Amino acid sequence: MLRGFGVLGCIPVPFFVPCSLPSFRAPGPRWRQLGGALLGAGLALLTCGPHALHSLGTTLGTWALLACLPRMASLASDTQELREAELKGVTSEETRLLIGSLRRVPSLIDILCYSYCYLGLLTGGRGLKGRGQGTAGGGPVGPDFAARPWAARLALMVPVFLALRLRLYVGWLCAEAGCVAAGLGAYPKTARARPGQGPTVRWERPKTSTELPEDQWDFEAIRTVDPWGTEVGRRFRGGLRRWNMTVQWWLAAYVHRRGPRQYPLLRNAWTMLASAYWHGLHGGQYLSFLTVPLWLAAEAAAEEALRRHFGVPLERLGGWKGSALRAAQWFLKMRAFEYLSMGFVLREAAATLRFWASVHFCLHIVPLLILLAAAAAGRGGKGREEQPEGRGKGREDGTPECPK
Repeated sequence: MLRGFGVLGCIPVPFFVPCSLPSFRAPGPRWRQLGGALLGAGLALLTCGPHALHSLGTTLGTWALLACLPRMASLASDTQELREAELKGVTSEETRLLIGSLRRVPSLIDILCYSYCYLGLLTGGRGLKGRGQGTAGGGPVGPDFAARPWAARLALMVPVFLALRLRLYVGWLCAEAGCVAAGLGAYPKTARARPGQGPTVRWERPKTSTELPEDQWDFEAIRTVDPWGTEVGRRFRGGLRRWNMTVQWWLAAYVHRRGPRQYPLLRNAWTMLASAYWHGLHGGQYLSFLTVPLWLAAEAAAEEALRRHFGVPLERLGGWKGSALRAAQWFLKMRAFEYLSMGFVLREAAATLRFWASVHFCLHIVPLLILLAAAAAGRGGKGREEQPEGRGKGREDGTPECPK
């Protein structure tokens, strides 16, 4: 409850506390940083109590690491960026547009202000997940749950995930409203900002906000969620990209692209492991995140097998077959999300495994069956290609892109 009021309370803060407004020039940037950090620290103490000391320890540890190893950290990062830029044939300026860069090594005050800024403080990995005590105690894994029919146990995931994602939608949208109220993430539309990344092309910063009309600004850089795209999008990968989009960009830019490119499954697992750690240390969340690569691989394999069979991508397949297959893909995507959400609701690994066992791990088995079916279809397609008059067209045009 306190977290919910805290997120809502971030919205009007800039209108009552001038030190948080970017346009308030009298105190200067440092005072604005300190004001936002002090508000955030108070909010953390109010909602987390003594547990806020954990975040302080993490912040001080980060500062100590940067203070002791600035040259080595900068050298490793700069060398990696240079190598990737040379391979892609881009300049250092273009690389900076891709993922951004620090102008200098941040000081302890900078790190404290960044870590405890009230904007977005409660909408991170743990902010809106809740404790799950209402479900873990007498809900899905209660004593009477195993006596219910298998279909009833499976259907329970639908309202549980609906309640979870509605809470997250509200929290993320309120966090966006707080950033908009404080003027954070505002860029001219000509900058072509993207969620998390910010500007993607070179742009000129206006001297004052009045130089551009209001309709020429947007807040796409701090856009966190696309509820409509999440709900109606048919692809599992697309649902991930429209969910917590700023964090998705961070994972793609700093984790996924550094993974082993020649092993997409391992690369996806590496990314999901980093995401699980970012969300916390609860075993159920790790189990859910590490199941994501299995579904990504199954979806990519199924789409490629269907493309080879019909000769066109699934999105371009017409008639009732195309409509039925796209509807089936959306249906499986939603069921997979519901299944994986139980790790976030129950949180503990044992409780999550008990629930999955109660539904016979069915949504672990389904992607495995899809992979086997796609592999069998691929072998059959290659056999038909070897025949002069075969109907198969097995040449591969490309590989599925990795998730963000």
